[in-house]
Amino acid sequence: MGFGSGSRFIFKPSIPVLITWRETRLPGNSQVARIAPKADAPFPIWVMVEVRVSASGQKKTQEALLERFHVESPLEIGVLEGHQFVPGDTITIQHRGYRPVTATCGSDQWETLSSRLGTSGWA
Repeated sequence: MGFGSGSRFIFKPSIPVLITWRETRLPGNSQVARIAPKADAPFPIWVMVEVRVSASGQKKTQEALLERFHVESPLEIGVLEGHQFVPGDTITIQHRGYRPVTATCGSDQWETLSSRLGTSGWA
């Protein structure tokens, strides 16, 4: 298969969100995923949130609405929403018009943020 005149590639940008982590304030050693849309994201935007538990391979998917106020006050997903994130668990944000964005609990925060911002190292 070549790149003939019938071939067409469509580039989709990554979904315009940042995923970060924080320690839960509740008893236990789990993390909370914080999902913040970038300021230039189209609002409101419905996304699919997929959580994958590394120990069991179990996957849960739910729909979420990201609105302009989430830029300053990120949507949080954690124990109260039924997810106890531990290192190795992943969260993926999906939308049909964008490439998905995935973050791994326990990963280096700079690496997570830089990959979302499209940078490749220290400024």
